[in-house]
Amino acid sequence: MSEEIKKVEKKLTDLIPQSWFSDPATSSVWISGFRAAGGSVSELANGIIVDLIGTRAYALYGHLSYLDTSGNRWEWNDQGAPTCKIDLKSGKTPIGSWLIIMAPYKIDGIDGNEAEVKRFISASAGLIATFSGRNAVYEKIYDNIIEVGTGKMAGFSPVFSSPWTFPPPNFSKERVALIQQGITRVSTLETQTQNRIELALHWYEEALRDQGRDAFLKSWIALEVLAMPDGTNIRPINESLARSYSISFDDAMKAYGVGRIFGLRSRIVHNGEILPIHYLLEDYTQAIFADVLFDILQLPSDRRAEAIRSKPEFDLNVFLQGS
Repeated sequence: MSEEIKKVEKKLTDLIPQSWFSDPATSSVWISGFRAAGGSVSELANGIIVDLIGTRAYALYGHLSYLDTSGNRWEWNDQGAPTCKIDLKSGKTPIGSWLIIMAPYKIDGIDGNEAEVKRFISASAGLIATFSGRNAVYEKIYDNIIEVGTGKMAGFSPVFSSPWTFPPPNFSKERVALIQQGITRVSTLETQTQNRIELALHWYEEALRDQGRDAFLKSWIALEVLAMPDGTNIRPINESLARSYSISFDDAMKAYGVGRIFGLRSRIVHNGEILPIHYLLEDYTQAIFADVLFDILQLPSDRRAEAIRSKPEFDLNVFLQGS
């Protein structure tokens, strides 16, 4: 078994489909490694290749060698200033069952699209889990990039936002008092509404820890749970914005574009359009959520959506084109 394991490790580049590139010397492949918990030794001893849509999966019993990027993180000094620390090191899994999913990244000298490649990998992992069980992709171990021509590995760390992108936290006496006031208001609402607010806040927090399309969709789920009881009528959101900004319903509908944002969400979810999401559209959708929540709790508006709209680089028309 050990000799076969070494053979597989040495010839990782041989697993890459030649049809993906015309010039392997200027190309690279994204590789994600997963723990396939409890995989059968007899089934995986010789390795199994499965070609998927735009990706290739390879299941094996043995070990994986990779570049470990898990040490990459923000470090904070005594003044609270962050510094991004890069900590790369060689990693090697213990003997066990593993799954590799690979997709072309840099093709013939043309740099790949990170978001698109991650989507292909994620969809492939979901497909394998659907057919082979959750344990087939039980735990993601790493994301690496391998140069096809040289076999050289590069690490790819998880995405994390700079804290300087956002305003500092507000723990003033006035803000803490407002939090307490909000909690009191929640306690006076009927149980069903309380439950919806709790679930909406869960999805809002999930959105804060994601990026791009996933962050946008999670933000919309939070809004839908919070203010769209029937799941299709956006009128309550526009009514909340109208009250928050002391404007008419029609003006709120035109100014804040909630219906058009709902349309973008539908294009993604129902039409299957793969659309990029600008980071300011993520922020904007989350700001609308905060404005609506404050209105539901009858608290003075922070006018967060307006603050995003006032940024010079904000252009809702461009963002909603999905390009």
